[in-house]
Amino acid sequence: MLHLRILGSAAVLSSDGALTGAAGRRRALALLALVASARDDGLPRDRALALLWPELDSERARNNLKQLVFSLRRALSPEVFAATGPSLRLDPNVITVDVWAYEKAITEGALESAVARYGGPFLDGFNVPGLTEFERWVETERARLSSVHAGTLDTLAERATKAGQFEIAAAWRRHLAALDPLSARYAVSFVRALADAGDIPGALRHAHLFERLVRSELDTDVGPEMRLLVARLRTNGNREPSVTSAEIEILATKPVASNESTTS
Repeated sequence: MLHLRILGSAAVLSSDGALTGAAGRRRALALLALVASARDDGLPRDRALALLWPELDSERARNNLKQLVFSLRRALSPEVFAATGPSLRLDPNVITVDVWAYEKAITEGALESAVARYGGPFLDGFNVPGLTEFERWVETERARLSSVHAGTLDTLAERATKAGQFEIAAAWRRHLAALDPLSARYAVSFVRALADAGDIPGALRHAHLFERLVRSELDTDVGPEMRLLVARLRTNGNREPSVTSAEIEILATKPVASNESTTS
């Protein structure tokens, strides 16, 4: 059984590891990714031509697609594509795809299994020079799957919090914050989760690291929500007293203190 990996780096895998040769060429992997993402509907051949050979006339593009399909059948299996016709489909009896398994786990509600199957951003680091429309498609699909992954992590964290499993919730929030280290929303949620788990020093430490990162990378401020949260943690532990909008404005003018400064 073959396996197509397109979450993270792209490759076709066999029991002996990643395949090279015809199956490892960029345009071949691009075609496999397109066909896999089309699922049971199949990838219309005209769509493949437009994305993979936009610079060629119709006849030459069709000939290139025919040759590429032939080379993949020879390199992988004569049955790797389910059937001939106007659309291309992968045969699940011959090749599995990580995206299929990932989205199946999401659909079935097996969220922890789905997270374990998420190998990284869609076609991470993969490109085929000169294929602008293909790159746009990759970016759209990558953003869609990243959003699904973030939502899954958020759901798992919420479930753990409601169950009183605060350390587990903090672990899920840590994964979420790592997806986008510059996201204030993710950072605030992670700091709050650490506080809920009783790790106030860790919460303040991450808040301080987040401030250093956004100032370095974005030359901007962490925002009043993070400042408010840090102020609460420094003065009231994990309790959350009500704070007025005027107090938020005051907090927005003050720097976030590091854990070291709060314990000295």
